Amino acid sequence: MSLKSAYVGKVYPITEPYLVGREKVREFARAIGDHHPAYRDVSAARVYGLRDVLAPPTFPFIVTMQAMNKAMFDPEIGLDYARVVHGEQSFEYIRPLVAGDEVVVHASIEAIDSAGRNEFLTVRSDVRTVDGDPVVTTRSVLVSRGTGLGAQAAATAAGPRRDEPAPRPTIGLTQADAIAPVEPGTLLAVGDFPLRRPDLIRYCGASGDFNPIHWNERVATAVGLPNVIAHGMLTMAQAGRAVTTYLNDPTWWESFSVRFTAPVVVPDDDEDVVVGVKIALAELLPPRRARLDLTATVDGVAVLGQAIATARVV
Repeated sequence: MSLKSAYVGKVYPITEPYLVGREKVREFARAIGDHHPAYRDVSAARVYGLRDVLAPPTFPFIVTMQAMNKAMFDPEIGLDYARVVHGEQSFEYIRPLVAGDEVVVHASIEAIDSAGRNEFLTVRSDVRTVDGDPVVTTRSVLVSRGTGLGAQAAATAAGPRRDEPAPRPTIGLTQADAIAPVEPGTLLAVGDFPLRRPDLIRYCGASGDFNPIHWNERVATAVGLPNVIAHGMLTMAQAGRAVTTYLNDPTWWESFSVRFTAPVVVPDDDEDVVVGVKIALAELLPPRRARLDLTATVDGVAVLGQAIATARVV
């Protein structure tokens, strides 16, 4: 059944206030493997002009999940959850999200598009303080597989599922001396991020996403996956982790967007699945800002596409 495009523009009720907790921020940072002191130490956060610990760049997704679920399970939209994969995710940062912030989410259906066999539902979520001050805007693109105008009669489980990678030890990032003197296309930094099954379990708890394909082999294989796969947002968090390490200031983020292109399979063994992240300069922007191209691969296969970050760099 096709999605109902007449509901583009539909606005959902504002969510109940979400109080960002200091321990929740610390738990999330541990789950993605990011040990930046601004995420766990109040004194370190205050060095960057913050009143409390800073939420990592993908943390707002867990704030918006409740609002996104309203659209995902809205009978008027007609989305079949069994067909859904997370296709793209983006963040536009207005100001840092820190512990102690009390925020609400204003969610709406921004677009419903069709291409080939699939349809694409874009949910926009504006995160604001309870006083109305904007904090971050997110866009989540959900792919409805096999319901597009070009779909074949038989829907299959083929096609990309939620992709993913994960964290654990320290980053091992190598870095260029500075951005300003280099040309677009220059490789700025590389880092490897090992992942094992316990990392997925840890992220389930921190994010609230307990989809069994991320921890239960029986369920994962029943839906056509070769094994348990990591969360797509965990993949994105690893790329974000690399950028934060590269920047001189974790508050310099302006935007972050990715397309999920392939799942990261995580067997239940003692071998690391290594997510390799590279950061290259795409474009210098005035004043003292840059657009960064990111790649994330596992065994030479790209697991993120069109991954872009913009940030201040000086």
